[in-house]
Amino acid sequence: MAEETWEQDSTEEKEFEDEVSEAAEYSPKSDFSKAQIVYEQVGRCCSLRSEEMRPGYSTHITDKIGNIKMIHIPDARKKFIGAVDALMNVLSPEIKRLRKPEEDEEDYIAEINNEKENIKKKYIYIEKIISIKNGEYILAPSGRKYLPEVGDILTAGMKVISKGIMGENKVEGIWDSKVNAYYNELLGLYDILFSDLNCLIDELNYFKQTMSF
Repeated sequence: MAEETWEQDSTEEKEFEDEVSEAAEYSPKSDFSKAQIVYEQVGRCCSLRSEEMRPGYSTHITDKIGNIKMIHIPDARKKFIGAVDALMNVLSPEIKRLRKPEEDEEDYIAEINNEKENIKKKYIYIEKIISIKNGEYILAPSGRKYLPEVGDILTAGMKVISKGIMGENKVEGIWDSKVNAYYNELLGLYDILFSDLNCLIDELNYFKQTMSF
């Protein structure tokens, strides 16, 4: 009787495995073509880079009945940089495979990331907060370092709140010129990166009709 139970359980398990196997198979309509994905993303990068590389900004518009609405115009530089990042992520296995055996496979990606960090360090904002030391008001680093967005309200110094009391003097957009300088410099790096990725794609012959996997 125990033997019959084992045989029944084994049969049911086999049927379940067959069902899973059949469900995992892709139909011809769902074939994955990485070449097609790369092709579309390269086209998107080219389209975005063909636009004027304008910083993002907010503005107001008035509709026909006099209502005022605020709209935000996206930063064209950020859109292009994001598109190239996506392309690099898609091609990361190919970047690793094309490294020479004696080289670190992460060299190229690490090099790009280091360059990005070096650029960011030049324009980073070091947050400061009001503190009292030896009975005097001072602006002391909070420990937070970051790149603000355009239009952010940041501490520019101290101001008198009332007699004997100081507060933070906050100014809107005080870091805007540095933020724009950061994205302009980063854009130059991404132009080089996009060029390198195109050379890689050419080496792989990705856009030949026979390329599909």
